[in-house]
Amino acid sequence: MAWALGAVACGSSGGTAPTDAGTDDLGSTMACSLAIQPSMAVTLTPSQEVTLRVAVTPATAGAVVHFGLLGTALDGTLTATRALTDATGTAAVSLLAPSAAASFRVRASADCGADAWLDVSVGTQGFGALEGTVTYQGAWQPTALAVSVVRIASCGLAGAVPADRMVVLSAAGGTARFSGLPAGLDYVLTATAMGTGALDLATGCAGPLHVVMDQTTPVVVLFHDNPLAVVGTYDLVAGLDLSAETAQATPRWTAPIAAEVARQGGDALVIAADVAAAVAGAAPTGQGPTARLGFETALGDHLATEVSAALTSHGLSVGSVFLQAAVTIARIAARAHAAAVLTIEPAGAGPDGGMTLPDASADGGVGPANEGPLRQLQYTLDPETPDISLDDVTVLVDGTARGRFVPGMGDAVTLALDGMPLPYTRVATAAESALAGRIGVASIGEYVALAVCPVVVPLLVPATGACDAACVDAACHTAVDRLGTDFDAAVASTDPARTTVDLTLSGTARTQPGTLSIQTLAGMATGAFRDDPSVSVSATVSVTSRATP
Repeated sequence: MAWALGAVACGSSGGTAPTDAGTDDLGSTMACSLAIQPSMAVTLTPSQEVTLRVAVTPATAGAVVHFGLLGTALDGTLTATRALTDATGTAAVSLLAPSAAASFRVRASADCGADAWLDVSVGTQGFGALEGTVTYQGAWQPTALAVSVVRIASCGLAGAVPADRMVVLSAAGGTARFSGLPAGLDYVLTATAMGTGALDLATGCAGPLHVVMDQTTPVVVLFHDNPLAVVGTYDLVAGLDLSAETAQATPRWTAPIAAEVARQGGDALVIAADVAAAVAGAAPTGQGPTARLGFETALGDHLATEVSAALTSHGLSVGSVFLQAAVTIARIAARAHAAAVLTIEPAGAGPDGGMTLPDASADGGVGPANEGPLRQLQYTLDPETPDISLDDVTVLVDGTARGRFVPGMGDAVTLALDGMPLPYTRVATAAESALAGRIGVASIGEYVALAVCPVVVPLLVPATGACDAACVDAACHTAVDRLGTDFDAAVASTDPARTTVDLTLSGTARTQPGTLSIQTLAGMATGAFRDDPSVSVSATVSVTSRATP
């Protein structure tokens, strides 16, 4: 969808120009004016594309209008930073909003001495506050009340999305204030009455609540108690956060590259050995050694320095491009998605073989646990293209794991995933394959060569004799591919001992209508690799019953 932005007063689009941009003292000497609309901030959805139109007055065809982004624009981009006006004096560019909530400004300026500003909010505009009055008056005896603000559309989705913020009040309750929330968005306030053992005794919710800029919206949150029982077959999905592991893995992946570049004496010399061999091979019979010596002499005289300078001017180096790939692979691996089937057996059976559901003990303690096997486990690696599934890579995992539901009072429940297979080496290798598939290369070595060799080859060709540009390019690719093989081996050998995790989720379950069985459970699970408990793992987990309500 594209929006057309027309004219308003020059130099204003819903706010004062940022101090780091400066303010032009145009006075009466201003030769023109610029106009951009609307005058208030524009609110976009993530990744939305809009057309920005700026009118120059007096209307002049062919005038240059410059565009720029100021502030935290994240990955937002402009299709051009300068545009020419048409016959009506209007210049246009397109803005692609960043993929996450952000706030920034677009500046349009002209050589004739004028500028105009447009405030852009992605998913938000300005800031406001929500203030909840929370008092628990139910049947239980909570130790504290936890109040959270969650960006969801309705209370019916409470528990399905992690909280944005949380405040813990005493059992007597009080006021929970959440300031600095993006205006223009809807939130709900959820509240949990917590008992012993971090169990949820009751829940409450208010909303949706619309955040209004520079205003505080008050609300009263009421609680309800709800009993719970656990049994059945569930589909489990988990969005993992393996950032603690990937932070350690990334430098190990690139260590062989850094070591080889240092050993060879720099990027140019890493590539030069293969180019020198190609020069000798391409030379006429008997002239190979001479041709090679001539190339190596030129390399020592000036070419190595020129190659390094050229790569630097392009913001490139062999190591930096491998590092860029490693960081992206780590990011993909850190966000692996797991899916499995969890079958929970009843805690006991009656004399007729019927099910006996667990109950909370008379003193308010936790009832017996229900557990069962976790089967059909698989991990999906998305190469940062969430709208496209064809480039995802899936890892099927064998192994034995068990899930345990521990029901508490009301609708509180704890889910423990014990011994969940998570072979990080396979996950990292699959993430590398996913990235290579996304960018259309056979390997990360090829990706690096495609970035580096076009800069290096033109500089080397004048000194390579019969080895022409294609010959030098092939040698450059060979050299970089060799480093790529070392990189692949490092990724494939990452922490082979880290293969199993234990996760625990304490959350609030939604029940199927008219039953005591769980319909869904969602929340944040935390834990660590069993092989190395110092490496933490977390996951946004959702469990959905296969039973028909």
